[in-house]
Amino acid sequence: MNKTYCPVPFYSVELNPNNFKLCCVSSKQYNYPNHNFLDFWKADILDAIRKKNLDNIPIADCTLCYNRDKKIGQSKRLNEITTNKFYKEATEFPTHLQIKLSNICNLKCIMCSPDYSTKWNEDVESFSLMRNLQKSKTNYFKKEEIEAILTKFIKTNPTSNKTLELYGGEPMLAKKFWSYLDNFDADCLKNVNLQLVSNGTFIKDYHLNNMIKFKSVNFVISVDGIDEVFEFVRFPAKWCIVDRNIKKINDFAALQRNKFKFTLNFTLSSFSAIGLKHFLIYCKKYNYPYCINVATHESSTSKGYSNPGILQEHLKFLILNDIKNIIAARWFPIVKNALADENSLEMKQKIFDYYNLIKQHRKQDFISLVGSLYGIDYVKPCNHY
Repeated sequence: MNKTYCPVPFYSVELNPNNFKLCCVSSKQYNYPNHNFLDFWKADILDAIRKKNLDNIPIADCTLCYNRDKKIGQSKRLNEITTNKFYKEATEFPTHLQIKLSNICNLKCIMCSPDYSTKWNEDVESFSLMRNLQKSKTNYFKKEEIEAILTKFIKTNPTSNKTLELYGGEPMLAKKFWSYLDNFDADCLKNVNLQLVSNGTFIKDYHLNNMIKFKSVNFVISVDGIDEVFEFVRFPAKWCIVDRNIKKINDFAALQRNKFKFTLNFTLSSFSAIGLKHFLIYCKKYNYPYCINVATHESSTSKGYSNPGILQEHLKFLILNDIKNIIAARWFPIVKNALADENSLEMKQKIFDYYNLIKQHRKQDFISLVGSLYGIDYVKPCNHY
């Protein structure tokens, strides 16, 4: 297997209301040919990318994965190679359809931006001093567009095994999608697996009743810490509500046996890393399955503030020492490599200005959180002469 090949462009794609991408972590957006949601799969640009893939030519869209391969040994590309076969030709239509239903969200997570959350529009002016942010318009698929896409997806080779992956925004708030499923014949979904990524704040019975129409469900809840750390990262969510919803999902999954699975996803960032220990203890206490990925800190809007490596060395040492005996073996190297990612002294100093900005506008104090969790005075590093 070459160092740049990825199977994704041969069987999968991400659809947004206004454009499409190779996948959820690729960098470039492409316009729909003739504004047609159904003709994109055979577009010249995708054929050219597939050819580069097979010819071992790096693809500009995929730089994030290449960098993560080297730095932390984890990327979507590597995950896909592990779990999917080698493709030489594209499928007739995507068998794995990633849909960003909308950018409507009820949270403004500290590592996010208006592109993925309309709620972030409230903070654009306050945070523009340190982040490259612009207000976004509300984008969402219309009901007839959802119907056209899913009809094509389901009816193309209807007996083949398929996966529908949903995210946003917050997909549980995508009313048009869920209302469309309300009257959908479950028999049409018997070969379709559902993957769903949610912030866990808004989970209703009608969501669950529609999910079980699918062949199987993998429900992922993003939980970056518990208690105060969770509420710092996933502002303005309340941990008590999400904790209650996790228990609800866990109970529901037990009733569905192997058809419905859920996972707590911890995104390791400079803001969440201090809460990793208590997250792991929480998962172990209730026997909740979890996975760990690393924040996409290369984006222009995050300005590198989410990079776990930006934390000071003594704090990173304490974090690693705290988790080494309680974290699953497969995740420890990923956390260790992410924390070891090098950052300049200038960035390590600059993030303290960002801490102050967050404290000023959200009344949340990261320095105090570090002190309460680790019993240390976390101060801005000085220049060394």
